[in-house]
Parts: sequence; structure tokens; C-alpha cells
Amino acid sequence: MASSSPSSSNRQPEYDVFLSFRGEETRLNFTSHLLKALKDPGINVFYDEETLKMGEELSPALLKAIAEAQIAIIVLSEGYASSSWCLRELCEIMKRYTEEQLIVVPIFYNINPSDVRNLRGNFKKSFDEHQRKKPAGDVEQWKGAFAKVADLKGCHIVGNSYRSESEHIVTIVKEVRDKLKSKSPSSHSQKLVGIDDQKAKIVSWARMDQIRTIGICGMGGIGKTTLAEAVYDEVSSDFHYHCFLYNVRENFEKKGRQSVRNEFLSSLLKHDASSLSNLVLHCKRVFVVLDDVDEPNQLEDLCVEHFGLGSKIILTSRDQQVLRNGDAKIYDVTKLNEDDSLKLFSKYAFKQDNPIADFRYLSNMFVNYAQGLPLALKVLGSTLLSMPKEDWISEMDKLKKFPEKKVFDVLKISFNGLGELERNIFLDVAFFLKGKNRERVTKILDSCYKCNVRSAITKLGDKCLLDISTPDNILWMHDLLEDMCWNIVRQESDDPRKRSRLRGLDDVQLVLKDDKVTDSVKGISIEIHEPPQFCPADFEKMTNLRFINLYPISWSAVNAIISDNWNDDQIFLSDELCYLHWRYYPFKSLGSNFSPKNLVELRLPRSKVELLWSGDQNLQNLRVLDLQLCSKLRKIPNLSTAIHLEELICTHCHSLVEFPSMKRLTSLKRLDLKNCLSLKKFPEFPSHLNVLDLTGTGIEEVPDSIGDLLQLRKLSLSSSSLINVSSNLSKLESLTDLELRGRQITEFPEIPKNLSKLCVAWTGIERVPSSISWRDKLQVLDMESTRIQNLPSSIIELEALKVIKLFDCTRITNFPNFPEKIEEIYMNNTSIEEVPSSSISRLKSLKKLVVRRCRRLKSLLGLPPYLETIAADECRLLQTVSFMDQDPRTFQLKRRDLIAFKDCVELNGDAINNIVANTLLKIECITEQLVERSTVESTKVLVEKKHSNWIRREHIKEKVYETSYHKVELVCVLPGFQMLEQFEQLHGNSSMAVELDPDKCSSGLLGFALCIVVRSFVKCAKCSCKCQLITRSGDCHTFIHNFTPTIFGGGGNARYIVFDHNMLHEAMPYVEASFQVQPNFAQLDCVGVRVFYMDADRIRRKVQLSNDFESSEIFLTEEDIGQTGSSGSEEDQRNFSPDNGYEPEPNKIKTIFSLLIEGLQRTLQKVFSLCEGKMEQEDA
Repeated sequence: MASSSPSSSNRQPEYDVFLSFRGEETRLNFTSHLLKALKDPGINVFYDEETLKMGEELSPALLKAIAEAQIAIIVLSEGYASSSWCLRELCEIMKRYTEEQLIVVPIFYNINPSDVRNLRGNFKKSFDEHQRKKPAGDVEQWKGAFAKVADLKGCHIVGNSYRSESEHIVTIVKEVRDKLKSKSPSSHSQKLVGIDDQKAKIVSWARMDQIRTIGICGMGGIGKTTLAEAVYDEVSSDFHYHCFLYNVRENFEKKGRQSVRNEFLSSLLKHDASSLSNLVLHCKRVFVVLDDVDEPNQLEDLCVEHFGLGSKIILTSRDQQVLRNGDAKIYDVTKLNEDDSLKLFSKYAFKQDNPIADFRYLSNMFVNYAQGLPLALKVLGSTLLSMPKEDWISEMDKLKKFPEKKVFDVLKISFNGLGELERNIFLDVAFFLKGKNRERVTKILDSCYKCNVRSAITKLGDKCLLDISTPDNILWMHDLLEDMCWNIVRQESDDPRKRSRLRGLDDVQLVLKDDKVTDSVKGISIEIHEPPQFCPADFEKMTNLRFINLYPISWSAVNAIISDNWNDDQIFLSDELCYLHWRYYPFKSLGSNFSPKNLVELRLPRSKVELLWSGDQNLQNLRVLDLQLCSKLRKIPNLSTAIHLEELICTHCHSLVEFPSMKRLTSLKRLDLKNCLSLKKFPEFPSHLNVLDLTGTGIEEVPDSIGDLLQLRKLSLSSSSLINVSSNLSKLESLTDLELRGRQITEFPEIPKNLSKLCVAWTGIERVPSSISWRDKLQVLDMESTRIQNLPSSIIELEALKVIKLFDCTRITNFPNFPEKIEEIYMNNTSIEEVPSSSISRLKSLKKLVVRRCRRLKSLLGLPPYLETIAADECRLLQTVSFMDQDPRTFQLKRRDLIAFKDCVELNGDAINNIVANTLLKIECITEQLVERSTVESTKVLVEKKHSNWIRREHIKEKVYETSYHKVELVCVLPGFQMLEQFEQLHGNSSMAVELDPDKCSSGLLGFALCIVVRSFVKCAKCSCKCQLITRSGDCHTFIHNFTPTIFGGGGNARYIVFDHNMLHEAMPYVEASFQVQPNFAQLDCVGVRVFYMDADRIRRKVQLSNDFESSEIFLTEEDIGQTGSSGSEEDQRNFSPDNGYEPEPNKIKTIFSLLIEGLQRTLQKVFSLCEGKMEQEDA
């Protein structure tokens, strides 16, 4: 998000509002009150007694004022028409209104609007008088203007009304402010990019009574000030007293607290505040923005706590703790997405919204470098403006080593405010620990600095230098902050040997090859692209080394490291090491002199290590030992002193035959011995173990000691060698996830009572005991490729069961009675012959039914109509398919709906029609819910999409539209090669045009679905459809729809019904739709389309009525009430909402009552449904 100063050519209007009124009648009462209410929030009003100078002619001054105003408010009182001067004003106002250069707001003050329209009563008398004294042409113009203003929507004020004049004035002023905002965007908002959603969120907070202080937080350059400016422009007019104080931190440093306080309060209150009492502030309702606050006491010095009731304070800061001290509701500013980043960059680099074609690739490189940081995008774009391409390339090369100074200086402000410990931790994370779990990082750095660093990491997060709120508790930082850290370390010395941290093979090799000892270097992190030019003995020179992160990323580097050249070398590692991660470590051990006393994490994946160390070692700090894929490792050393070890990972250590006792490792939570093929004996484990994976080991028996692992949550025991499992397994009350695989397991295991996931796939189990019903917490049951025949009837009692997998259980012949709340059923390649209606109709929560390749299946009856997935491909005997009736209100919108009956060659005509009807029903339900969710008319967004023609090897980028609806997709696959009768076949195999009804398209919603008949395709086939919608004026809107037939089964001779969110379009006068389908590695027979129209406004009114009845409020749209809008086309005028005094006609009253009755019926239906459900529960 960014803003720039407005062009000098964009002159601001001198007046916001022109106020026209009959002075003798309203000057001292209504009009004076209205004038004050307009001026209080800062609206500039032309009022004849205050703005005209002595001696100035009246008529030219008034004409100038009307021409410069944005809104005209006409106070039509009983004597208004008696003044020829008022009528001349009115003519000029309505002339500019007709030219759409002025918004007109009539106020019918104690008069009847119909008398104005029809020139009755005193108005007729006034015009009769003018007819006798004034030129006939002038009077006719006045009459026309007078009649026209009566047709405009405005405010009707009646003396005996239930609303007071002050209430009407509040409404008028609010509408005027709203119109001024929409007509005159501020200089801050004219060139903003990517800010609208964030601004709307903060504005909504600012208008909540319960929120007083809002904190806008983020790293330097993220756009906090720009966002605050946009919110200020939107909200400040709601307050009489408002002020934006920039650069609080800098001003306090330069001017001192007292000076800043006096300047701030004087600017806010518009008078000298040097001796102001705090009691005065308690009476002031203010709106202030304090930009770049970095100390809590700054809020006290600026008297924030003394502002009156209803005040709003917005703070921007890089420090969340400062905002928390100010009791602020905190909003974290997000970086720009890729599209907005490119747009903002282009505004500064090219002075337009998109890059020049020849510079697009380079532009994307700079945008990727900036990573959504607005400051960097603006600075880089401004720097590159008008530069030739060669200089762009040079600038990018320079940035890799020397960051842009303006960006660097802004980012470094937060770093400069850190203490020594926080600075070191920040640099360590940037060089070695970015992207790692916070708990892991804390333990590593605790050992490194010999103190608890948790609060220091929290402080870095508060200052927006680290992101500590990511999923999975991962520490992260912006790429430009990472670059800043590298530059800070580079500035420590020109000599790499004197720097604290090294990152880069050239610098590391320079230091290692030097003969001198260095204790400056604390860590190295290297991506090795090529064979290294140093030897292992060189590490001995780095006596203070705490971090090693060495990972080859090319095969030439890997081969050089694991070659025999290094095998016999002796490595010397610093005893200060806290973190060692060396992929493809080439040595047999860590060295005879190495002491791992400070080591927290040791990770040597894919190494050639055979024995880590000899003898007993002090391992009290060791937390993680990762030796996966160490194929030569035969023995794990004595770990008895590793009392804090939490993870031990030895997967694929094929030579590992011996494991020490781990009974004393009371902190061990995870042990992974997956595919340790030579491990035959079940090891001794500590009772606190949480996760144990013994998949693929040579273990044949699980002993009774398994019952001691009382905290075990996940156990994997899949092995072809496994024969016997102890019954003590059932004692593991903490176990929730159990996996047992192995053909030699023939008996269903005794499982713990709290198990939620059980996998016994690929076993020799033939029978499921009826006692399984006792496991009432079981949610997932996987029995794929077992020998079971039919499930026991007690399976229905597993009330928590959500997913059951019975793939390739070929002995199952009957569709079981599943629990009612089951959501997913997988019965591929079973021997069932039917899915009875009585069984399937009970399953109210079912989302997925997969019965592919059930070659005996003949019927699917009474299917729930709104399943997310129905997959019955290759059921070659399937003949009949039917769906049960279900209330459309139970339909739930999903990301993807699949209905697949490919290669069901025996399906009869009724079955095909039922499936198609169900598909069209789901399309209708999806359409209604998309419209309901959008709440307002859907918009179209122009985006760049790439689509490919693989046969021609072309990759085409094209600007196409995306609708703003929630993204959804529906695909139905049917056998056959003829066009479905419900679709209109296009002329030609892959392209056609369809005529549309522009009137229906303009007033409602246009939708379409495609039917694509595919003859054959291969595994990588893809299809794309380009849809072009043509309007009456010839405008063309292009949409791209992609689908992959191979996802839904391979082969050919299939018919695909395709629908997605981009196939819905609102309120445009489209006259034609053309479709062009481009198959890649597929052969099409024909393409068809089904066009439909729906009333989107009706759907939204229905939702609004339903919501309002639930909240005991009734909402009627302008169309429902039937109010007549203005004859003009000015959008701002049509939306002006104060009542103009019209009375609804009888037929419109009928519309209102029909809507009320419809809403009441829906409410009563909900009540009856709730009562019926309660009665059923009581009967049960």
C-alpha cells in the first residue's frame, strides 16, 4: 500500500455544499441549525450571509458558488417559490444536476411534496404572481425546475412527525459526508494499492463503541502510516476535533516531550494549549492518529488517557508491547500480494499500473526481491524509472550484496533499539535458525548464551523483527530483514576472519584455508554448490564455533564430500558447538577429542558415520538426535546422560542392530526406527514416550512390556515379520492412533478404549469381533486389503465413526448398516451387489461414497442428493441409480463436487436422467449459495492466466476475468459418447456461439454449464475452455475454465458436465456467449452448453428477510417499498436515502405484505422443525 501527493492540476472545489433557502422563513431556526451541524465536522458550506463580500454583485457570486459546490441542499419551505431569486438559484442548480455535475438534496420543510410537484396551494399563488410580473420564458423555466426537484428523493420534515428536526439534521449531515467522501477521494487514497480490505477492517473497528484505541503494527516499510492516513481520511470527518501527528519517535528525540505535547494539543483543539488543563480534555470527543510511537510514556505525555468519551485513538508502532501498554486492539499489517506488488512497483517504475512488456521479467525479479514490502517496491521503482534494461540488470546484481540504502536505513531503526542479547539472537535466527520451531530455537540459544532467552525472542516478535505467530510455532522473518542482517555482519569487518557469522562458501573457504586461529567466528552456514576447497582439519582453527549448518545442494558437491578422500581425515570440532547440522557428513565419527556437552541438536542425515563417539559423554543439553539414512551406523552409543533428549530419529539405518536401554531417558517423546531392517529385538523404552514408529523393522513380537508406555499416543507396527502382538496393548489408555500391518497378523487386536484411529490394512484378519462397538471413540477405521467377509451388526454402535476404508476387501458382499454420523465410506473393489435405500438414506452426515470397481454392483437407490463425492466408476453391471428427496436448505457449499459414473456401461436411461437431474439440482443450489454468500453484486477482476497447448508446446499468458465468488468446482462424469439432451450441442466439435437474452442478463444472473464428450485421452490430458461474453456495446469479457479428465478416471468415451464459479455472471447486457474448448492430449467428440438465468436480487432479499426476522427486524429494499427514483442517472442522487414523503401505492403494499408473509412462513417452519426434533429426542 502506498500513497503519493496529488497532482497540482487536480484543483479541489472551493465549497462542499451550497445551501439554498428562503431566509425570511428558516434562517433563524431550521437552516441555522443545519448550517452549524454541517460546519462542525469541517464541511465547507456556502451560505449567503457569511460568504458574500460588501459591494459584490449577488448574481455572479451565487453562480460561481453553485459551479464550485459538489452538493446543493435546497430547503423548500412554503414561501420558497415567492422569491424570484430562490427560483433563479433553483434553475441553475437543476441545470448542473442535469449535467451530472452536482448532487441535489431537497428538504421538504413543513410542506407536501405533491404540492410542489403539482403547483398547488401557496406555490400556485406564487407562480401566478410571477406570471403577471416576470417574463413568461423565465417563469416557464422556474416551473420546470420546481417540478423536477419534486421528483428527487430527499427529506420530508413535518412538524407533528415522530422524528424531531434534530434527528432529521443528523441523518442529512451523515448522508452529505458519505457523498463527499465518495466524490472527493483524498490525496492519500488516490494512488493506494492493496489497502482496501485492511482499511475497511480498521474503519469498522473505529466505529465500534467498545473500541477506543487501535494499534496498527508491523515492520518498518510495511505501510503502517499509509494505512493510518487512509483510515484518518475516512473517519476524521465524524469528529469536530481531529489531528494526525506524524513521526512521534523522531519528534520526541528532537524537540522534547513538552514541545511536542503543546504543538499536538494546539493543532488538535485549534488554539494555544500550552496551559491547558486535563479537565478540559475530558469534555472533548477527539480522533487522533499518533504515528511511530515507540515508548509507552509518549502516550502519557500526549494526554491520550484524558480525551473524552467517544474519542478514538489510532497508534502506529513497530512494537506490539507499546500498543498493549496503550490498551489497543492490535491490527497486524500484512504485506502486499504478488499482483498488488507488481502494480505498486509499476506505478513508480513506469508511471502506470503494469510493467512494459520488455521489462516484465525483470520487474518480477524486483517484485520477488521486495517480498511485498511497499517501501522497497516504491524505492526500487523510483530508482529504476527511465533506466535502460542493462542498468536494471546491474541494479539487481548489486542488490545481492548491497541492499538499497533507503530501505536498509528504515529497517535498521528497530535493530538499533535492541539490547546486545536481542541483537545476537536476531542475527543467529537470520543466519542459522529461520524457519525452525520456536521451542527448538529457544533451547539451542539457551545453551549458546547460558541463560533463558524466551523473553528476548518474544521482544523480537513484539518489535516485528520476527514473526512468532505462524502455524506450527515456526520462527520467520521477512527476506529483506534477513538481507539486513547479512549486511550488518558484513559491516563488522572487511576481513571475513573478524566477522561473527559467515554465510557463503567463498568467505568460509577463505577463513578455513588461513593458517591463523580465529575466535571471532561463531557460526557458519553454507549451501555447497560445488566441491569444497577446504579440508576437515581446518575446523580446528575456529575455536569459538557454535553453529554449523552445512548442506550440499548439487550432486557434484555431494560426491566430493562423501568421496574416500575425506574418510581417513580427522575432524576437529569446537566444544562450544550447540547446533550441528551436516548433511552427507563424510566421517566415521565426530572426532576423538570432541565433547558434545553444549550440543542441543545433532543432525547428520545421510552421513557415513559408524559410531558417533567413544565412551560416556556429557549429553545433558542434547534435545534432538537425527541420524536418518545413516546406512553404516551399527550402534547407538550410551545415551544415559541425555536426560533432556526429546527426539531420536534413526529411520532407514539398515545396519543398526544394537540399541542401548533408554529407560532413563525420561524426556524422550518421539522415537522413529522406521525401516531399520536389522533391528530384531523390541527395545526398552521410557514410559513417557508419545510417538513410536517401528514400521519396517525385523521385530517379530510385541512383548507385554508395551503396556508400560502409558503416555503413548501414536504407535506404528507395520512389518512383514510381525507375528504376535501382546494383549497388553489394550492397556494404553492414551493411545489414539494405532497402525498394524502385516499379513501374518490374523486376529483382530485388542485395542485401547480411547483409540480414535485404527489401521489394520494388509493383514490376514478375517473377522471383526462384535466387541468393537465398545470402542465408542473410534473415528477412522482402515481395513484395506484384508480378508474380512462382512462387518458385524454392532458396527452401527460406533457413534463417533467418521471414516471407514474397505478398499479391496473382496469378500464383503453386503453393504453394512453404518452409524448415522459417518461421513466417508470407501468400498472400492468389494463384492456388494446393491446399496439399499434403507441403509444409505439413514446417513444424514455422509459426504463421500466411493464404490469404484465394484463389479457386482447393480443398484444405488435412494442416494442423498447433496453428497460431496459419489464415485462409482467401472461398476460395469450398475443399472439403476436414484436419489432421495431432501430439503435444498440442507445443501452445504463445498470446494469441489464430484459425481463419477465413468465406464458404468449398463446404466439405463432413467439412471442417466436421475444423475443429470441431480447434477443440475446441485448447480442450482451452488448458485444460490454463492449469491447468498456474496451479499452484494459479484464483481469481475482482471487477472493474468497461463494456459498451455502441449501438442504445439505453447504457453500462452492472457488477461482474463475472475468472478469474486467463492471458488467452487463441480464435475459429473457419465459413460457414453452422445450429447446429453439437457444441453445444446455446439456447432463444430470444440467451438460455438450462443445467443443470450440481454434483458435477463441485465436484470438478473446468467449462468451456464458445459457438457464435454471425450472420446479418448492419455494420462497427462488437460482441457481448457475459453468463454467470451459479448455485451450490447461490443465489450468482450473473457473467462478461462480448466479441468483434467484424468483425475476422474482414465481411458475415453465419457461425458463430462463441468461447472465452476466463473460460470456465473451478474447484471451485464450480454447478447452472445462463445465457447472454445482446447483439448491437450485428448480427443473430443462434441461440446454442449446449458444456459440458465436466475434472479440474484430475489435470493439476496430472501436471505436478508430471513436474517432480519431472526433478529426481529424487518428490512425492505427500495424496490420492495416501490419508491420512485429521480429521473436523472446520477448514482449518488439515486442512493440518497432520507425519506421524500411518498406514500406507497396499494400494489406496492401488496408486495410488502407478500414479502412479510413469506418471511413469517420460513420462521414458522424453523420453529416447527425445532419442535419436531425436540419431540423426537424425547420419544427416544
